Amino acid sequence: MEENEVIVEVRNHRHDRNMVSINAHSKGYKKKLNINGYVLIPYEGYESVGLIQCLTIGSNKINNPIRSRKCKLLLEYISSGATIRICHTLKN
Repeated sequence: MEENEVIVEVRNHRHDRNMVSINAHSKGYKKKLNINGYVLIPYEGYESVGLIQCLTIGSNKINNPIRSRKCKLLLEYISSGATIRICHTLKN
């Protein structure tokens, strides 16, 4: 899959507005990527250090290998040129 076909979405978590949900999918939702679900990060962390730093911190979590793998995969998508879509209602 080419990097310009991947979209990384950042939005409020639907049940907790103090959390940010990050997921990846192909444009048009035609192909499911090898990341199941989403990664949740605290909104305060996202606001203070940013998306890349939060994912980097998450990828270094040795006590949660599933979260670490998802964060690494999201970072790979972003570094290869994926489109980042930030929801306009983030923390409104």
